[in-house]
Amino acid sequence: MKKIDTRALVEAAILVAIAAVLIIATWYIPFLSIIGVIIWPIPITILTFKHDLKISIISLVVLFLITAALTDPISTLMLILVYGIPAVVLGFCLRRKYSPFVTIMSMSMSMFVSYIAAIKLSNIIFGTDIMEEFFKLIKDSLETVKNMLRQYGYSEEYINQSGAVKALDPDSLRKVFPGLLALASLIGSYINYYLIGIIFRKLRLKINEVLPLDRWYVSNNLSYGLFFMLLVSWLMVYLKVNSAEIVFNSVFMIFEYTFVIDGLAVASWFLKSRGVPGKVRVFIIIIIMFTPISTLLLFLGIIDYVIDIRKINPSRRRKAPPGE
Repeated sequence: MKKIDTRALVEAAILVAIAAVLIIATWYIPFLSIIGVIIWPIPITILTFKHDLKISIISLVVLFLITAALTDPISTLMLILVYGIPAVVLGFCLRRKYSPFVTIMSMSMSMFVSYIAAIKLSNIIFGTDIMEEFFKLIKDSLETVKNMLRQYGYSEEYINQSGAVKALDPDSLRKVFPGLLALASLIGSYINYYLIGIIFRKLRLKINEVLPLDRWYVSNNLSYGLFFMLLVSWLMVYLKVNSAEIVFNSVFMIFEYTFVIDGLAVASWFLKSRGVPGKVRVFIIIIIMFTPISTLLLFLGIIDYVIDIRKINPSRRRKAPPGE
């Protein structure tokens, strides 16, 4: 029988206790909710980084049992599903010394899938379609905005073409909702990685630091995973599987964001190579993101993946180092 690592169990107990205190504090002190959601998964990430996945999974189960007894079990389950699993993925990637880009994208995908799973699970538990309720609320808000504009004397044509009405259009939101979830997952993953980097430096734990944007690239491991997911979701649409179009749109949105970010990295590299100062580069990149030219970033990212414009992608070389 394999000997139990007492030290690992003690560390797991301490870190689980810290995470439980943070979750419970978030539950009973509402103004701590945003900070608590960001901070409580950090002990789980540290645990996964220092030990194996088995201990991490067991710790998540124990964490659920502790917090569920003192708070609402359903809310606790959703919290652990949406933030706990990505924390484990982050710790695993850091332990395997994957590049920051691969780590952040892997965590983003796990968080995105967790969001979808949480929504579906909520529908099963409560017996109502939460998304339909959400879009119904949006529709009611849209009617309120329209009535307010009518009271100010605006014509129906102007109202239907106004930015506020278009932004609240339920049909439009349905089409971009998977993308919004993907974007939220990406931003959340980057924030978590950044915070983990600060904490790990304090603890003198070495991990791969987040490189500047101009050094980011799409590795083979990530691209193969994306192409596989894209192919499977397309086959689901072809075979007319239920909700296959939503899955395909979601996967395609993740695919787009990945290569758009690579395109942004190429643009940043080009500006840097021309001697453009850092703050000016950031300003130009923000402008690019919010103008029609941003549609070219996807193609630029794909081209960079194929021919390695910056000559920094080890995946394009004959032998790629471990953890590319």
